[in-house]
Amino acid sequence: MRRTSVWMVVAIALVLTTVMWRPAASQDSALERLDDLSTRVSVLEDKVDELERSESSNGGVAPESSSDNTIRGVVTIRGFRNSQVSEDGNTCRGVGEEDERFAGLEGGEPVWVWVDNKVVASDELETGEFVENYNDQTRVTCNFVFRIEGVPDADVYQVAVGEQGWYVELTYDEMEDADWRVEIGISF
Repeated sequence: MRRTSVWMVVAIALVLTTVMWRPAASQDSALERLDDLSTRVSVLEDKVDELERSESSNGGVAPESSSDNTIRGVVTIRGFRNSQVSEDGNTCRGVGEEDERFAGLEGGEPVWVWVDNKVVASDELETGEFVENYNDQTRVTCNFVFRIEGVPDADVYQVAVGEQGWYVELTYDEMEDADWRVEIGISF
């Protein structure tokens, strides 16, 4: 199976695991989140099926992308040391309770490019890099870089990170102006 297909399956498993184990503030909000995640899982399953069909019709070889766009990006989190961002030497990750904004953000977290409600490309975050201390060393910064190749031309892109629901939406012209670089910043 192609790397992208494998990551789609992994992403589906992560989403389902999160839904099953994440405590909800209320039953209504949990049901709304489940509906949203169910829609995204369906889209991911369709994409995996499409990739598998194209691989099998090409003798197991994935088709070449008609585009050579590559998105290079960074997800930056800024938060309180140990309660939101954990560091270990030069590496770091988001921590906290399951329902907190930084919980679970770490290297290996999936990054997707959505166009017209479909995932068109994906990759994963690299290991978080501890960048700086500021504000009397009580708050810290952690950067996660990513590189997504084979992004097709489109009018509008959504670049989404993991299960937390963080994303940015950019037009083709904005992507060109930014030299296909994306920054997603999350701070407390």
